[in-house]
Amino acid sequence: MLVLFMEGSRRIVRLGPFPQTARTVNLMTVKVRKWTRRNGSLQGALSAAEKQRRYRARRDADPERREKYLLKEKENYKKDLQSGKRKNISQVSAREHRQQRRKWRETFYRLKERKRALQEVLATPPHSPEPALDVQPSFSRQRDQGQKTKYKLMKQNDELHSRLKNVTRRKNKYKKQVQRLKRKNESPRTKVNRQIRQLPHAAIRKTLFFHHVLIENIRNKYRNAQGERERQIISKVITGQVMKKYRLQRIAQASVGFSNRRWQNVTDGYTYQRMRKRGIGNYLVDGVRAFYERDDVSRITTGKKQTITVKKTKKQKRFLFPRPTSHR
Repeated sequence: MLVLFMEGSRRIVRLGPFPQTARTVNLMTVKVRKWTRRNGSLQGALSAAEKQRRYRARRDADPERREKYLLKEKENYKKDLQSGKRKNISQVSAREHRQQRRKWRETFYRLKERKRALQEVLATPPHSPEPALDVQPSFSRQRDQGQKTKYKLMKQNDELHSRLKNVTRRKNKYKKQVQRLKRKNESPRTKVNRQIRQLPHAAIRKTLFFHHVLIENIRNKYRNAQGERERQIISKVITGQVMKKYRLQRIAQASVGFSNRRWQNVTDGYTYQRMRKRGIGNYLVDGVRAFYERDDVSRITTGKKQTITVKKTKKQKRFLFPRPTSHR
C-alpha cells in the first residue's frame, strides 16, 4: 500500500498501513526520518534534550523517586566537597565568586520566566471540549529575544560596575597621594592647625612635651658652650628666616637665652676666627739640632745606660762643652 500526500513543503510517502513504514522525503534533499504517532498528531524523532526533559518530568512526578534523587545528589555534593572537586562559595576567589553569582542570577531569572509562562498557559481556559493536550511551556521568538537582550544588558551592567569600581579605587589612590604631597609641603601653621583638629589629646600632649625637652636641651648646650664657635653653631639652628617669617625671635631668645645680636646677619656664615698654631719650620729645627751635635760644641757619652728615649727613639746623651772664659 502506497499513499502520497503533501504537508507544507514536505512530501509524505506512506509505504504501508503501519506507522513504522512511513518515510518523509524532503523536496530539496532526500532525508528519511522515522516518525511516530503521539496524541493523534505526527511528530519527528525526539532530541536528546527533549528526552531528558520528559524523563525529569516523569521522575519529579513521582515523590518517592524525586526524594531518592535529591538524597543521591546531596551525597554526591558532600563527596565532591570532601575530595576538593567542588568548593564552597566562601572558598573561591573573587572572580569565581562573581561568575558563580552571575550564573545563579541567570538561572533564577530563567526559571522564574518559565514558571510565569507555564502559569499563563494553565490559566487560559480551553476553547473547546477537546481532550487536553500535553502542553509544554514554550517561548516565543519575541520573548526569547527579550531574554537575550536582558542578559546582554545585565552583562554590560556588571562590566560597568567593575570598571566603576576600578576607577574609584584609582581615584582614591591618587587622591591619597596628593594629600601626602600636600602634607609633606605643609607650613608650620598648617601642621599645627591639623594636629589640633585631628590628633587626640594624648598625641598633642606628647608633642608639647617633646618641644619643651628639646628647648631645654638646646638651652643647656648653649650655656655650657666652650667658645664662640659652639655658640654660633647652636644659635644658627634657632635663628633663621622661618623664625623671622612667623615673628618668633623674642620667644626664641627667651627660650634659649641668647642675645639680640645673634639675629644680625642670619644668612651670613660663621664669623668666628679659627686659631692657627704658629710652629717653627723644620729647616730651623734641623739646623739647631745639627749645631748642638757638633763635636766642638758637645761630646757624646760612652756609657751603655747613658741614653735617652724621645718618641720611642733611643739616643745617646751628649754634654755641652763649658763656655770658654776670657782671661785678662
